[in-house]
Amino acid sequence: YWNDKEPYIDTLEIPIISQYPTGLSQLKAGGVWTYAVQSQDILTTKQETPGISMFQNIPSAANPAAMAGFGWSPLPDGQKSPFLDIRVRQAFSMSFDRDAFIDTFSNVSQFEGAGLPVQTFHYSAMAYVPDVWLDPRSKEFGSNSQYYMYNPTEAKKLLSAAYPNGMPEIEAKHITGTQFGLDHQDQVQVLHNYAQEVGFKLRVKPIDYNLEYLPQIVTQQGKFQGLAWRFGATTSADPLDYYVWRFWSQSGATSGSLGFGGPDGSLGDQTGDPEIDALIEKAYAELDRNKRNELIQDMQRILGKQQYGVTRPGVGSGFVTAWP
Repeated sequence: YWNDKEPYIDTLEIPIISQYPTGLSQLKAGGVWTYAVQSQDILTTKQETPGISMFQNIPSAANPAAMAGFGWSPLPDGQKSPFLDIRVRQAFSMSFDRDAFIDTFSNVSQFEGAGLPVQTFHYSAMAYVPDVWLDPRSKEFGSNSQYYMYNPTEAKKLLSAAYPNGMPEIEAKHITGTQFGLDHQDQVQVLHNYAQEVGFKLRVKPIDYNLEYLPQIVTQQGKFQGLAWRFGATTSADPLDYYVWRFWSQSGATSGSLGFGGPDGSLGDQTGDPEIDALIEKAYAELDRNKRNELIQDMQRILGKQQYGVTRPGVGSGFVTAWP
């Protein structure tokens, strides 16, 4: 943009295909060289179009692509937000059958049945990034890994302790468009079902991305009722920037800040969790890569217990297609 003589490009062709069936058919016909084929269609695409190449793909990005962001505002009847109680947040996370979810939406069983290798990644407070992500299934995660384990019995106990007479009804918001992916709404429905099975009472409210999600959720730092499925992208490839954007108290109203106030019970006041704040600031000052990664892993352990926001369960390695 600053040098009108470069780059030396004669023609730039970018096919814009808004409908998935059209894109898939164009790929098979050779009209486009690659396309984001959904996991359930990968094998049939390869079988029907033998000349196309298929490559294993391990998705790597700190952002977990969807997170249940909790609202700290009182409910319509004046009751305080249930998510101010750590037991409710932990129960929400423990209601998720992560293995079943990953198998369904990453097509794990079908790929393995075809003799293809698949790795699975259970998300912590972040998604998978090599050398930084800490697997909640590993012994290195420590005792807080229990809050990422599928345990409906314990989840019911936590909810009963927090609400002996039953949970109040909670509004669960999700966008109606495809900005979070073609299967986002199907995924949310499954996660809502998990939560309802352990005692959550959810009133699902579809919302418009531009008219409601952006002005009423993204910039509000938790000043809304119920829960809202959130997504967004940091502008940096540095995984530490993800924690700044999501969890640092000084990240600002237009960031992805969840608006929590720390484990002392002052949730919703935007003061942040002092322990997480200190780790973020220490990590930014740390020049040793390994020590910096260890600090990020410490944050994952702490956030595993606090569950200020519950990430979607995880993902399996998949496959992408492209013409040679």
